[in-house]
Amino acid sequence: MANYDKATQDFINDVAASAPQPSVEQGQKNQRLIRSVIKAVSNPKQAPSLVAKQLTRNFFEKDASEVSQFKPLKIYNDLMSDFKKEWFDWDADTLREEFPDQEEVVYSMVQALQTIVKTNFPYEMWHVFENVGHAINGNPVMINHVTPLEIDECALLVKVIDSIRPKLDETEEICSYIAACAMDAGLVLLPPTIFDSMCQAKLDELNLDIAIKEQTLKALKSGKIPDEVVQLQIDRIKNILDYVQESLGA
Repeated sequence: MANYDKATQDFINDVAASAPQPSVEQGQKNQRLIRSVIKAVSNPKQAPSLVAKQLTRNFFEKDASEVSQFKPLKIYNDLMSDFKKEWFDWDADTLREEFPDQEEVVYSMVQALQTIVKTNFPYEMWHVFENVGHAINGNPVMINHVTPLEIDECALLVKVIDSIRPKLDETEEICSYIAACAMDAGLVLLPPTIFDSMCQAKLDELNLDIAIKEQTLKALKSGKIPDEVVQLQIDRIKNILDYVQESLGA
């Protein structure tokens, strides 16, 4: 997990401060969401005992080698296959009561997936994007602390959201957050197969040397690497793509 320098943190805070403010009612919902990390926010209901036992048999007690990899789209596809949309409303307490022996990373990942399918918050507010991103990437989630995502972790979350809800677009605030993560990683070019063009535009605003970006684009097209700086950029892009492919679970 990254740690922003002060300039990057100030940039993100400025973006958040300039974003449209939610209504009081919406703000209360947002606070409940943040306090519970990524808990489903609209009228969660207890899973019936029979269904809970079925979940134990069909999902959490599957081959250990499958579950131990914690791949978000595999978990999502398994849940959709076994329970359709019924699992959308299972709350965190129910998950813990019915499956007390599961690792926290599994609970967090399921709750993150619930938030993605039920709300637009991960693509609207950078702090929700960050918390959901940590859960999807199997990291500890610290609600009351700014704990920046690595850029490859951002990429995995974007790919998960786009796979589940392909018509949901990132807001300018989210693109600015992604750009800040990319800048913090020293990246000048975001993989266009994953990130929206607005994310690249925001990164361009922060990038002090656009020439490196142009050289990297040229090298990717020609296959000719002019220097070590461009090679590092290309290696970083490849690492992002490899991480997403290995972690996605689809």
